[in-house]
Amino acid sequence: MKYLVIIEENADGYTAYTPDIDGCVVCGPSADFVEREIRQSITRRLYELKREHPRPPCPRSYPQYVSVFT
Repeated sequence: MKYLVIIEENADGYTAYTPDIDGCVVCGPSADFVEREIRQSITRRLYELKREHPRPPCPRSYPQYVSVFT
């Protein structure tokens, strides 16, 4: 299963999260680091959810860029 992951650069490094799974947020010094860590976070969270629910949450988010004229 594939989940959308958002990676953002900020003043302290990078943050990654997935809008489809609550509680999956990681911060770190590089984009590579947070990408690696968010995979582990998603895996752990899905394992936790599996104990409560027989099926993992279905991916609902998708990327979309919009043009904005200023």
